[in-house]
Amino acid sequence: MHTARANDEAAADRHAVAVFSTDAEWADHLTTFVRAGIEQGEQVQYFADTTEPDLVTHTLAERGINAASAMRRGQLVVTTATGSYLAGNRFDPDALIGL
Repeated sequence: MHTARANDEAAADRHAVAVFSTDAEWADHLTTFVRAGIEQGEQVQYFADTTEPDLVTHTLAERGINAASAMRRGQLVVTTATGSYLAGNRFDPDALIGL
């Protein structure tokens, strides 16, 4: 997992890219990243492309993260790419920045 981060970098400027080969690797990366963000009081946004959002929140819950509570607080956002920055089946950079 690569996380963009510098001492003077705002939380909004950080992101992670994870490369995985199995569902277990995906779940490990997901859990590590989300847990760290929540513990640091940051908002974590997950944009699912082929993964159903319910699978994301279920996986987090199985691994001890109260995703439902974090979502109610607005600390965790789990949505689809097509429901956010790919609305209208095209990339909308303004929509992504607005998120």
